[in-house]
Amino acid sequence: FTKEGVWKNPILLKILSQQPVETEEVNKLIAQEGPSFLQMRIKHLLKSNCIPQATALSKLCAESKELAQVSCFQQAYITCLCSMLPSEEAIQEIAKVDCKDVLDIICNLESEGQDNTAFVLCTTYLTQQLQTASVYCSWELTLFWSKLQRRIDPSLETFLERCRQFGVIAKTQQHLFCLIRVIQTEAQDAGIGVSILLCVRALQLRSSEDEEMKASVCKTISCLLPEDLEVRRACQLTEFLIEPSLDGFNMLEELYLQPDQKFDEENAPVPNSLRCELLLALKAHWPFDPEFWDWKTLKRHCHQLLGQEASDSDDDLSGYEMSINDTDVLESFLSDYDDGKEDK
Repeated sequence: FTKEGVWKNPILLKILSQQPVETEEVNKLIAQEGPSFLQMRIKHLLKSNCIPQATALSKLCAESKELAQVSCFQQAYITCLCSMLPSEEAIQEIAKVDCKDVLDIICNLESEGQDNTAFVLCTTYLTQQLQTASVYCSWELTLFWSKLQRRIDPSLETFLERCRQFGVIAKTQQHLFCLIRVIQTEAQDAGIGVSILLCVRALQLRSSEDEEMKASVCKTISCLLPEDLEVRRACQLTEFLIEPSLDGFNMLEELYLQPDQKFDEENAPVPNSLRCELLLALKAHWPFDPEFWDWKTLKRHCHQLLGQEASDSDDDLSGYEMSINDTDVLESFLSDYDDGKEDK
């Protein structure tokens, strides 16, 4: 920009030079130029790669009460911030924006063909959410990110690695569930390993989230590894110990009455090291270790948890048919889980 022609306004020059300006001066400039002309100025500055100047002008316009109803200035300001990343100041400014506003801006950027900027914004905001344990609009944000990530880089390997990295920094089980859900949508069987890794992470989290969450993780694992009897037994036992019930005992007994299986490491959907880590994460929630117990011994302990009434009802505690082998069950469960969390 120059000090000549349409850029010679002294208030405008102060703003573009990043000098302090009074609110009255900003209001005067807005009254003189109007929203449309100011928007044209910002677009020109961006096109000319004058990022600091575009940032200064769009920020003042976005924060002005005179332009509170004009959303394009906030989008312009956020776009400027995205071009300044990985600046810590830009990250903090983006984090201040309401998540619903961010989602609207992402949609607008996509419709304008600015997929890269939309992706940068979405990734930055989601990263902040994961690090701060904010779950506001977490599912929508994760879904947007997954679609943009796959569009910009179709590599499934890259997508799964990004999900794994997000899982490492996630501080809530809800965020981990969102990641597992997009993995199952985008990668299906190829994503089982990363999904199990995120389940292990969810089991290891020591947060204020309720016991129902842990049970949900166990159900998810059982759906992901329906052919692994030992893992399914461990998941069901964990669920039962979290909330003892006759139905839970019935399911546990059905699993323990099935013939033991030898683990087929060569054809397993996850590496043995990850499987061992998973079993250890489940066992960490048990008040005892039944590794060398037979079913009769474990059954007696379960009856103690249920009380004498359950102990007298052995004949009724059978016949529950498992039905968690279908991959549709996993999608349905994760969908119901996310919907339930959004309602709370």
